[in-house]
Amino acid sequence: MSLTPLSPAQGTDAAQQGTPAAPTEHVNVVIVGAGLSGVGAAHRIQTARPGATYTVLEAREDLGGTWDLFRYPGVRSDSDMYTLGYPFRPWREGKSLADGASILSYIRETAEAFGIDRRIRYSSKVVGADFSTRTSRWTLTVEDPRDGTRTTLSCDFLYSCGGYYDYEHPHAPVFEGAGDFRGEIVHPQFWPEDLDHGGKRVVVVGSGATAVTLVPSLLEDTTGRQDGRSGKAAAHVTMLQRSPTWIGSVPQRDKLADRARSVLPEGLAHRAVRAKNIAFSTAFYQYCRRRPGSARKILGRLATKGVGDAGLVAEHFTPAYDPWDQRLCAVPDGDLFKAVRAGTARVVTDHIDRFVPEGVRLRSGEVLPADIVVTATGLRLLPFGGIRPRVDGKEADLSERFIWQGAMISGIPNFAVCVGYTNASWTLRADLTHRLVCKVLTWMDREGHPAVAPRPDHALTPRPLLDLASGYIQRAAGSFPHQGDRSPWRMRQNYVLDALTTLRTDLARSLKPVTAPNPAADGAADWQPDLLGEDYAQRVIDLGPDPDGEGDARAVLVRRSVRPDEPVTGAVLYVHGFSDYFFQTELADFFAARGLAFYGLDLRKCGRARRPGQTAHYVSDLALYDAELDEALELIAEEHPDLPVVLAAHSTGGLVAPLYLDRRRRAGRPTAVSGLVLNSPWFDLQGKPFMRGPVTWALRALARVRPFQALNLPGGVYGRTLHTSGTGEWEYDVDLKPLDGFPVTIGWLNAVRRGHAALHQGIDVGVPSLVLRSDKTHYSLRYSERSDRADTVLDVRQIARWTAAGLGGDTADVPVTDARHDVFLSLPGVRRSAYEHLDTWLRLHHHAPTPD
Repeated sequence: MSLTPLSPAQGTDAAQQGTPAAPTEHVNVVIVGAGLSGVGAAHRIQTARPGATYTVLEAREDLGGTWDLFRYPGVRSDSDMYTLGYPFRPWREGKSLADGASILSYIRETAEAFGIDRRIRYSSKVVGADFSTRTSRWTLTVEDPRDGTRTTLSCDFLYSCGGYYDYEHPHAPVFEGAGDFRGEIVHPQFWPEDLDHGGKRVVVVGSGATAVTLVPSLLEDTTGRQDGRSGKAAAHVTMLQRSPTWIGSVPQRDKLADRARSVLPEGLAHRAVRAKNIAFSTAFYQYCRRRPGSARKILGRLATKGVGDAGLVAEHFTPAYDPWDQRLCAVPDGDLFKAVRAGTARVVTDHIDRFVPEGVRLRSGEVLPADIVVTATGLRLLPFGGIRPRVDGKEADLSERFIWQGAMISGIPNFAVCVGYTNASWTLRADLTHRLVCKVLTWMDREGHPAVAPRPDHALTPRPLLDLASGYIQRAAGSFPHQGDRSPWRMRQNYVLDALTTLRTDLARSLKPVTAPNPAADGAADWQPDLLGEDYAQRVIDLGPDPDGEGDARAVLVRRSVRPDEPVTGAVLYVHGFSDYFFQTELADFFAARGLAFYGLDLRKCGRARRPGQTAHYVSDLALYDAELDEALELIAEEHPDLPVVLAAHSTGGLVAPLYLDRRRRAGRPTAVSGLVLNSPWFDLQGKPFMRGPVTWALRALARVRPFQALNLPGGVYGRTLHTSGTGEWEYDVDLKPLDGFPVTIGWLNAVRRGHAALHQGIDVGVPSLVLRSDKTHYSLRYSERSDRADTVLDVRQIARWTAAGLGGDTADVPVTDARHDVFLSLPGVRRSAYEHLDTWLRLHHHAPTPD
């Protein structure tokens, strides 16, 4: 990656990538966000990379981020400033827990001291980010929120330091009767500057960090203050919580820091206090996680000491969850406890029934009188400032990817995000990430890589990126990338370990060069001839780096050509099962005769899509298939816009398809699919019921250490009942569909079992469904006539059971007498019956005409 500034003429070919007009400026690095993280990132980059050009884009009109946004009374840090502040700029004030205004001044002074303020562009919100693998650059679309004007900027590396709070939309639940309330209702995120709470009764709804900060602050008389927050104290404040939160009292001033500053040079004193605080916070967190019972007792005793009433603590300050299942709230010098003890503040644990003119009525019937209600009900998270990166014109779904070293997203080139700790000072982790980014940039230059992206070299078990049970985190958990279950894809939440490993990580092991695809080499750009003959064409779907570490992944979409005399009223997308690929031209002809354009999808590592060296059919998570299903449906929509699509799937594909539709429905991302046809779907594990639990537990454990290990399972007779080399009538490529099937790997089977578990918990596909299956099962390692007239692979009773449990909506379960595992590969008379059932369902739900 060259660090020589480039002229505008050398910018990204925006027209090719579908972005706005050509950029007028190029820099090496763009940092998004001028808050605590962004300013720290800028300092690290300009120090470690003095030859690099960089720009900081800030959507607001001033720097500071969170500390410029929040203006409610008492806004402060809940981490000590010796660790929340920058390691390269000592915190000089006496208070360890600083107020928001002091933190904002600290950030501003740091930016000015190092010349960072001159690199910040305000009112510059990134609304588009497109990476071109051809040019190895990002093209950013930047909008001025004041008037909506847009400009473009290109860069080699994009670093998102905007945090994960939604600055524009807080979490604001709707309360019944709010319009009847005679007082004022305010949200801390948008605190009115002219709000006068002096002498008034205030109810603060919530129990998190904002609420425990507000309560004592509203009771403080600030008359005469010069910071614009002058005012009298509230008459009384009630903190209304649905459930308690763990709260710990911490000293406002750090006495050791005061002594260290008096005898040591400033820099040395700062490092000593910082090290002490890191050690203490890490040790206390680990103690809470390993000995939660003891931690509960300690926090309970400290709260009782502050409040003075053990019964009150048991009722209002003792949560059901363990310490650090959610973030621990800190109160300086126990100010909240003191307010409760003095009687000027009260804590109530109850639920809101409704607002009434005079205040808030609770479910218990009590009415809390109020002149002002503050809804400190939490924040809304927005991953990485709302940036939705696109690579070569395709949006990268962050929720389906993994994060490497807590910094870079799998499969997205030259892109890093800053995610701080949830159990310690944000800046501790943020600064490690800044330094890691600098190391990556230096390594890219040295190795001559213009673009790199992290790629796992082994299967990963997904875990939440923000691993806390707090409501505001759980509400947005599905929007963030996952962390993995092992280094370097796991965030330890331990600064000492992270500091030892993050900056020593083997970059070459996980970061792989990214080059532009060669359409001429693999036919990815257009439809190409298919192995099924002149009536069929195929199109490669490039899926980028395989999350399971087996090179670049791809799928292949196969299209049956629409003949001139065939009307098209819809389309079908067919998904195969395990050890399979699309070859069933008879099935395609059946759908085409009923006005449905036919497409078959070979999933990643299956059939036509499998690349040399890849493990057949291996995925560590069935949700990975969502990418090719999305892309296939988009390609179908391009050719047949606004027409309904029937999603048809067989066996394992019959598990993949309903889970996909349920995920898309829950995510609010509707598809064009209007009906679902499942052919012998794999809904549960075969075998004795009492064995399923132990088998599943064993798979879960083994998948962590030997995911690619093949299981020694018998092949069965199914393949020989189908192929002409046995007793069947079908010709197909046995390299793509072996008679005995491909080996079953532990990691893949574990992914299937997780899919089963999701199905068994209940799903809703949101569309009418038809399930076709055999009426009987016959397991045998030897062929007999019964093998041709039964499902020799799956237990049809399990299919019937879980179909009856419900796929949601209108579901029909149709047993086909004497059908094979694939009902459309059954004996002629049997499959004719299967086609009749399918024809009836299509005419009922899709008005498909019966051919003459």
